[in-house]
Amino acid sequence: ACAVYGLGFGGVGALLPLVCMDTFGYETFGKVYGRIMGGNLVPVIVGPLLAGISYDQTGSYKPAFVVAAAMFVVAAVCLVLASRIQHQKTGGEMDAQAELEPQRAPVFIRF
Repeated sequence: ACAVYGLGFGGVGALLPLVCMDTFGYETFGKVYGRIMGGNLVPVIVGPLLAGISYDQTGSYKPAFVVAAAMFVVAAVCLVLASRIQHQKTGGEMDAQAELEPQRAPVFIRF
């Protein structure tokens, strides 16, 4: 269980900046990533408190896990929508460029 948790949480820490950069580009990365991390502050502080209150009231952590899963689904939908909006703003230019370029290095290696 600890290994699965470690791999999953480590993946989030490593992938979040990469997905953010791929979705919003280099120019706005700092602003967007800062807002994401700032917005992450409230759930990190309030989540454990609400989960504890939920456990005290119901005797189970199930409601807290259901709420957390629902928030992940909402986040995934927001990411898909943001990606579509970005694609519409660029008019597909990034896709056309990618087809013309040879195999590119992953984002974390490009500077």
